[in-house]
Amino acid sequence: MKRIRSLSVKWLLLVGVLCVLSYSADAETVITIAMRGGAAYVRGVEAAVAEYNKTNPEIRVEILPNFGRDAFIAAVAGGAPPDIYADGAQYIISHALAGLVQPLDPYIAASGMDLAAFIPPNMDLSRWDGVTYAIPLSSDINFALLRNKVLMAEAGLDPEKPPLTIAELDEMSRRTLRVHDDVLEVAPFYPWKAGDSANGLLTMALAFGGSFYNEATGQFTTTDPRNIAALEWIQDYARMYRDRGLWSQTSPSLSSLLSQQKVVFGLVWPSLAQGLRDNFPDLSFALGPIPHKEDGGHPNPVWVAGTHLMIPVGAKYPEEAFKLIEYFTADPVGSTVFARAADTFPSNMRSPFHAESQDDEVLRVFYQQAVAARFSRPPIPNQGEWTAIIRDAVNQALTLEQPASYLLEQAHQLIVANYSELMRELGR
Repeated sequence: MKRIRSLSVKWLLLVGVLCVLSYSADAETVITIAMRGGAAYVRGVEAAVAEYNKTNPEIRVEILPNFGRDAFIAAVAGGAPPDIYADGAQYIISHALAGLVQPLDPYIAASGMDLAAFIPPNMDLSRWDGVTYAIPLSSDINFALLRNKVLMAEAGLDPEKPPLTIAELDEMSRRTLRVHDDVLEVAPFYPWKAGDSANGLLTMALAFGGSFYNEATGQFTTTDPRNIAALEWIQDYARMYRDRGLWSQTSPSLSSLLSQQKVVFGLVWPSLAQGLRDNFPDLSFALGPIPHKEDGGHPNPVWVAGTHLMIPVGAKYPEEAFKLIEYFTADPVGSTVFARAADTFPSNMRSPFHAESQDDEVLRVFYQQAVAARFSRPPIPNQGEWTAIIRDAVNQALTLEQPASYLLEQAHQLIVANYSELMRELGR
């Protein structure tokens, strides 16, 4: 009898231990973050999570890197989505209209998060029809104008006086072009080399006072005369090289050309400028605002994009996920730790990282650009397709085979047709 009783007690103790272990496993909240971003962004999230866990040890975060859109759509459709999805701003609205991500306004209201602290055009990319579907994690600041001070001085220009207008840029370009024995020794400027040729046209169209979408009317404005003038101006630079038989020598990347001191001016973003400063100490350069058209252009037409955080439909822990999003984007510690490790700018302008950036001669300029930012790509559901169509129009323009007006008219028709088809597919 004693033996039976002893075994019963042991079994009860074992069951009790198993129950405690089971309860502990269930009590741990596991938040999954799926990311399309590269290694730097993963590094930033890892650093912020480590800091978050110092005061929230009950939360375990699993990071799923290189999580493509097809995998994301399949995960939501299969009922096993991540708790947070990080994606580029150009895909937020399409995700929202496809029913893949949740409206965040109830979580924002409950938390008291102040959206006014974020760079306004970043927030414009997070909304559709007055509903917020994402919070900006970072802000890609496009662009600052880099000028090579040595090459300017060699051309008899004052390197401390940057071009502020299109006319000044054109005159400096004329004076800095250097060709010897049919070899392009120094190119002045490549307005289409801006990470993407579509970025180049967007930037310069804004510099000319144009735009590609009217939010008030919901109409595309691709053929705005100022957009056409900007593309014609880009063609003028292409013609400068093509007429001299130098086009084959213009193919290297902007970073390569800048590092080798073969181009005077360039549209650069923070990581490129920092990389040039850190890796090429003999490169003497300065940064300034983007030149604009004197009559009617937007002064310093900087625009922003970036990575945003969303909560998928069907997420297991949406409340906890939003708290983590809030920590990454709005918390003074979390936003700063992320930005330092990811080598990027937070969209939240109250992040202490922005004050830190004032001590860095490169980051200081981009902070000033961020403060002035008023523009973005069009906040539309087919923003990815819009970029591809504009890119194709610019690339065709560079061949000089078709006029800018014709190419943008063709682009306009494709964009409108694509938008209409997408909205039909989404039942809108």
